[in-house]
Amino acid sequence: MANIFISYNRKSESTVRVLADDIEALGHTVWFDQELSGGHAWWDKILETIRNCDVFVFALSPEALESVACNREYHYAAALGKAILPVQISDGMSTNLLPPLLSQIQFVDYRKQDRETAFSLGRALTNIPPPQALPDPLPDPPPVPISYLGGITEQLESDGILSYEAQSALLLDLKRGLRDPETQDDARTLLEKMRCRRDILSSIAEEVDELLATNRKSKVAGQRIPHAEQVGEDSAAAKRPAPQALADIGQVNRHSSRAPLMIGAVGVMVLAAVIAFMQMSPGLVIPSSNQDEAIAEAQRRAEAITRQAEQDAQQQLEAAQQKIAEMTRQAATERELQAQREKLQRLEEQLRLAQQQATSASRTATSSSAATSTSSGTASHWHQVNAKPHLNVRSAASERAGVVGTVPDGGKVNVLRVVSAATVAGGHSGQWVEIDYQGRAGYAFDAFLIPLDDWRRVTAQPHLNVRSAPDVTGGVAFTVKNGEQVKVLERVSSLQSVSGERGYWVKIDSAGKTGFVFDAYLAK
Repeated sequence: MANIFISYNRKSESTVRVLADDIEALGHTVWFDQELSGGHAWWDKILETIRNCDVFVFALSPEALESVACNREYHYAAALGKAILPVQISDGMSTNLLPPLLSQIQFVDYRKQDRETAFSLGRALTNIPPPQALPDPLPDPPPVPISYLGGITEQLESDGILSYEAQSALLLDLKRGLRDPETQDDARTLLEKMRCRRDILSSIAEEVDELLATNRKSKVAGQRIPHAEQVGEDSAAAKRPAPQALADIGQVNRHSSRAPLMIGAVGVMVLAAVIAFMQMSPGLVIPSSNQDEAIAEAQRRAEAITRQAEQDAQQQLEAAQQKIAEMTRQAATERELQAQREKLQRLEEQLRLAQQQATSASRTATSSSAATSTSSGTASHWHQVNAKPHLNVRSAASERAGVVGTVPDGGKVNVLRVVSAATVAGGHSGQWVEIDYQGRAGYAFDAFLIPLDDWRRVTAQPHLNVRSAPDVTGGVAFTVKNGEQVKVLERVSSLQSVSGERGYWVKIDSAGKTGFVFDAYLAK
């Protein structure tokens, strides 16, 4: 029996425990990190267990797909060449949006946890190929998850001024941390630290406030977000947003030229106080010959104090001017970015209008296109949809085009013409075609369509086994000799690998008898 490693997110722990019990009931050994707490030792133990396992089970849930740890575990198992079995354990996710590598592997639907699900799980584990030897040398181990937050902490605690680009990059990383249940608390703490920086720009501050308001933990609901006045000496200047702070520095620039004059006056006052003290102190006797020398010494000290104060004021003025220049550059960069965003919005609007015009023209020409051969030479014919739970019909031949309707799995559409060269979409190879569904025209990707008049020739020697179920464990109902023609009725599985060949299980008709075969042994 096999050693099974289960990768999952903590929010699904109760379901994963049931899954582990079912797998152990089939005679396998199961490991998942239900006791380890974190850190390098935790991560090293997980990577060691992945290297020693026979099958890597990915417990699919929305949280697991967003988890940094789960994704690093999955990619490491793939790099080691481990057999991977995706098992869907919760709703809220579309199997059509899985990463390309995962979308090509047949997964087990474990949401119902009934008798049929247990049989599907058992068949899937039985059909897993034997484990391969580890590659030599081993691939580099992935870093400990959430280690990138340490770098963010270092940046936020630095004394240097963060530019608009740096603040935007930090905010993007912290948004990613908020989406991962394993790093939510740390990311929220760093957002609060970022909000307390005195150089935070107003647009960034507003977005941080919005994120904190929508993602604050329930136990601190209603508490006030820390402001900059809690960590700075100049509370009035620190509390104001960046544009107001810029105006304040401008005031320093306008009035700092008076500083030497004010400090000079202070020096004169000091000198006068010294002289008055000497004249009014009855117990202080200074020989008349030394009075002029004492006064001169007091003047020299007052002048030294004045010069030092003038130097300090000049340094403060230069620092303020440098900060004004830096913030002016940041403001110019932000204006340029805003202009680029507005230009992009205009281009997107033009593209949307062009797509609407193209759709209108396509619908006008649908009737004539359905009756004749198109420029590509493809005549209209009927196909069956093979996409769960449905096939998206788009306004143009592109994954980015808007969805104008859907066709349920198993529905029939009339393919009017091929409108693109061979390409790849959603991890599948095929072409974009124009279709007609219940009188409405649109565009779909033909990797999810099966021709209803699909005749193919058997290429297996000496014959091809036709099974009673779409699986190598299904009984052989009858055989078809090499070279004979069969009619493909429908595709009944996702992309699989059987005996080293990749293809789909399809239902066929041969001389009035039906059954299931693997289409890698059929040729058009």
